[in-house]
Amino acid sequence: MTGPRTYRDKRPIPKGSPASVYPTQLAKARQRIDVLRWHHVELSRRFLGASDGDLYEIDLVLAGVMVRSYGLVDGFIDAFDTWNPIVAAPLLRMQLDTLVRLSFMVRAPNASAVAQHILLGGEFRKLKDGDGKFLADVRLLEHAKPFHSWVEPVYKATSGWVHFSPSHVHAALRLERDKDGQA
Repeated sequence: MTGPRTYRDKRPIPKGSPASVYPTQLAKARQRIDVLRWHHVELSRRFLGASDGDLYEIDLVLAGVMVRSYGLVDGFIDAFDTWNPIVAAPLLRMQLDTLVRLSFMVRAPNASAVAQHILLGGEFRKLKDGDGKFLADVRLLEHAKPFHSWVEPVYKATSGWVHFSPSHVHAALRLERDKDGQA
């Protein structure tokens, strides 16, 4: 495809992508991620149209969540297709960051107050939960775990890619040589 793409364009698997090199193992999952990318748009239409034109604080925060999530998924596809785990893994970690915050907000006793706090420039870590504990990442993970049992180990694994860590050293040591013996 030439020229800029739109959000509706399917992202075909390019030649050289891990999904084209290992089609049996990766192609369906890569295509599913692309479907999820486009689904952001339809889901946004549904929740924004649900209130007959009235917008609430939560709707505005959700719109921000959807724009961020769409961009992260789109960027993940680019990083995946170019064999770039150093970029792909932190994008996944950022997606989890959004998930744990959204998971808390939608279950909060006063979700509108949480949304208003965010819209006014506040941060989750400055909010307290019902037990009076600040909503740092560790606390948000505790709140999300009952609903997303997998989130904590994935969060911890991907956090190693956000700050320079042994993950980066290990990735550098996995350089493969091409057919001419060059790294």
